[in-house]
Amino acid sequence: MTEPSSGSKPKRPVVVPAIALVMATALGITALMDGFDEAPKEEPKILAEGGKIDQTLYETEFLGAKVTFQKAPNEFAKDHRYLDIMLKVTNKGTATTWTGMPWAGSDKSGSGYGESLIVKEPVLTTSPTLEVASEQRSTLLHPGVPTQVLLRYELDLKAKAPEQVVISVAGFEETEDEYDGTTRWEAAGEKVTKPDPLTMEGLTAPMTGDDRPRAYNMIKAIAKVTLTVKPQEAS
Repeated sequence: MTEPSSGSKPKRPVVVPAIALVMATALGITALMDGFDEAPKEEPKILAEGGKIDQTLYETEFLGAKVTFQKAPNEFAKDHRYLDIMLKVTNKGTATTWTGMPWAGSDKSGSGYGESLIVKEPVLTTSPTLEVASEQRSTLLHPGVPTQVLLRYELDLKAKAPEQVVISVAGFEETEDEYDGTTRWEAAGEKVTKPDPLTMEGLTAPMTGDDRPRAYNMIKAIAKVTLTVKPQEAS
């Protein structure tokens, strides 16, 4: 290889990969949820109505599912029909938490307690609600208090109601932030980064756009719950 002439400027060391590594790692701090893992190392428990599952931070009992018809209170309102999934949730932690929201699809992650729930069957396209089942609207789960929680999806008034509902359930784990040492509870799973910032693909990946390195939590289902949906009843 020909040596550069004395009159040419020497090339500067390549430092972009190191910078890219730092930035890629920083981008990985924000965990984007990538759905429940369909092939966990251990098969999830199979549960039905009345079944309980220990989720570490919570214990959940699956009380059942039903179709509820809600008649309009006056001529200016409209009737509603819902798929109601009844749960009994005990917050095993020491701090008050919130119900949050379940997953609204494989690409729409949940939050709070609801982060551990995804309805696999049937495919429900309406946005659900997840609240404490009481006259006073609440989303709080107090420590040590078994609380009835209602997961509700609105159904089309004329559509055929589902005969059963299948729910994948995840556990929770306490994780420590490697940067500031703070801890938080999140749905348990394998933490991965796509692309891996320690590979050449990760080092050369753009810092913006869909191809940038992102951290994912591949949530592991620990239970699969099948509930028979009871016929429509008025509320």
